[in-house]
Amino acid sequence: MTISTATPASHSVRAPRARIAYLDAARALAIIGMFLAHIAAFVPIPAPIEFLVSGRASIMFAVLAGVSTALIARSHAVTDRERLGFANRNSSRDLLVRAIILFLIGITLPLLSAGPIVILSTYAVLSLLAIPVLRLSTRVLVILTALTALVAPILSFWLRTVWRDTSDELVIGGVPTIFSFTSVEGTVQAFRQLLFDGMYPVLTWIPFLLAGIVIGRLILDSTFTTRLAAIWGVVLVVVGYGTSFVLVTVTDFMSERISVFRGMDPALADATDDQLMDQFGTMAYTDLGVTNLNDARSLLFAASHSGSIMEIIGGIGFVLLVLAALSLIEHFAAPVLIPFSTLGKMPLTYYVGHIIGFLVLLFAGGAMISIWLSLVLFVVLPMLLAALWFRFFRRGPLEAVIHAAAQRVTTGIHKP
Repeated sequence: MTISTATPASHSVRAPRARIAYLDAARALAIIGMFLAHIAAFVPIPAPIEFLVSGRASIMFAVLAGVSTALIARSHAVTDRERLGFANRNSSRDLLVRAIILFLIGITLPLLSAGPIVILSTYAVLSLLAIPVLRLSTRVLVILTALTALVAPILSFWLRTVWRDTSDELVIGGVPTIFSFTSVEGTVQAFRQLLFDGMYPVLTWIPFLLAGIVIGRLILDSTFTTRLAAIWGVVLVVVGYGTSFVLVTVTDFMSERISVFRGMDPALADATDDQLMDQFGTMAYTDLGVTNLNDARSLLFAASHSGSIMEIIGGIGFVLLVLAALSLIEHFAAPVLIPFSTLGKMPLTYYVGHIIGFLVLLFAGGAMISIWLSLVLFVVLPMLLAALWFRFFRRGPLEAVIHAAAQRVTTGIHKP
C-alpha cells in the first residue's frame, strides 16, 4: 500500500493495486483476539487483555467484512464509480455466492466447535445485505450507519419484549446449526436467533457492516487517513464507552446488575458488590448477544456481546483506532506487520482452523495447556504455515474455493 506523506500527521491511503497490508494485519488481529477470548475458558489470561478483546475482536472482523465487500465491488468494476466500491451485476453475484457458501459453513462449523460460538452465519447474511447497500451513496451510508447504531438496539429491545420466546428450540446466546432447519418450528427459531435473538444477531450487527463499507469507500477514493481514523475513533470511543462509564459510576445500574450473582450460591448471600465484582466482573461486563430486557438502561451499557447502542458506537471507534495504529506501523515499520498481514490473507481458513483446533485441544486435555503453548499453537504456527503456503499459492485454501466458485458464476455469465 502506498501512503502519502504530505504532512507528518496525515497519511492518505491510496487505492490499492493488490492487497492492503494493514487491513490484512487487522483481520489477523481480529481472529487472534477472538482466539484469546476463547482460550480464556481453558487458561487464565491477563484481565486487561481479556477485557480488550472480548466482543471487540468480533466487531473488528465484522467491520472488516464490510470493508471487504467494497473491495470485492471494486474488483468487478467497469466504470469509475464502481471503482470506488459501488456494486454492479457481477459484484452482486460474487457476493451472493460468497454469502451462500459462508452460510453453509456457518451452520455446519458449530457442530465441530468445542466452546467458541461461530459467527460465520451472521457474516453470510451481512454479505447478502451488502448487495443492495453497495448501490447507495457514501453519504447515505454514513447516515444509515448512525441511524442503525441508535435505532437497531432499541428495535431489538422492543421486538424481544413484545415477542418473547417460549420455545425449547432457542438457546440464548447460541447460533443456528444445520439441524435447526429440520423442522418448521426449528427453522422459525433459527431465523429469529440469527436475526435478532442469538449471540450475533444481524439486526444489531448491521451498523458494523455499514461502517465497514464507508471505510472501504474512503480507502478506495484515497480520503481515508490516519488522522481521520484517529479523530473519529477517539470521538466514538469517548461517546460509547464514556457514556457507559458514566452510567456505571453515577447510578446504581452495576450494583443491580451484579446482585444477580448473589443467588448463584448461598455462600454469596452476604457478599459485597466489590467481592462479587472480583469474582464475576468479567461476566458482569458481558452479555449473550443481546441487551438485558430487565433494565432499559442496558441499551447505554457497553457490555461486550450486548448489541447495545454504546457497544456499537464504542466498538466502531475501537476499530478505527486500531486501523489508524496499523496504518502508522505500516508507514514507519512495515516489516513488523508482515507475519500478521500474511496470516490475514487467509482469514476464513484461519478462523475455521482455530475452531477445529479448539476441538483437538479439548480431546488432548486442553485444561492443562499453558497460555504460551496456546500462543505457539494458535498464533505462531499458523503464521509459519501461512508464510509457507503463500510461497506457492495466491489465496488461502478456503479463500481459493470461494473465489473459484464466485468466478465461475460471474465469468460464466458472459459465455455464449
